[in-house]
Amino acid sequence: MTEKQKQEIEHVAAMARSNQGKEGLAAVNQQYLSGLEGVLTASQRTAWSRLTAKPSLPAQPPDLPALAAADAADVTSEEVSPIFHALAEKQDDLKLAADQNEMLGELQTLTRKGLLWISHAGGCREQETRAAFIKHAEQVALLGILTERQASRVQAEIEGH
Repeated sequence: MTEKQKQEIEHVAAMARSNQGKEGLAAVNQQYLSGLEGVLTASQRTAWSRLTAKPSLPAQPPDLPALAAADAADVTSEEVSPIFHALAEKQDDLKLAADQNEMLGELQTLTRKGLLWISHAGGCREQETRAAFIKHAEQVALLGILTERQASRVQAEIEGH
């Protein structure tokens, strides 16, 4: 990008931010994207479109091995995640609702299966992939299942250890 383009983009962003209180966030984002398109060259717009395109799912799900019950018992999210460990320890103290317990159980099952499939796939980046997967699962638990107060209590428990 040229310096002039960078300045124009900053101007477009400033204009969009100034309208944020008057319009909804979606309208402001649309205004910013429209302004951005006016600043970029045709080849830059093509590259931008590729970068911002929503990925499509494959036509067929990946061929993953069936998980044996013994394998599933070997991997627990509590062992690999301080957040899941704190959730297991403090479940009664958090006073989780029935639907929260159900969602956390499903998340733990999904996390266990995901970790097993990652280990079956192996590869040179297995540890990095496992860490990223666990981090995402933790974020789902903290931001998508727990209330803000419950999440704060779990994080305080972790920091206390």
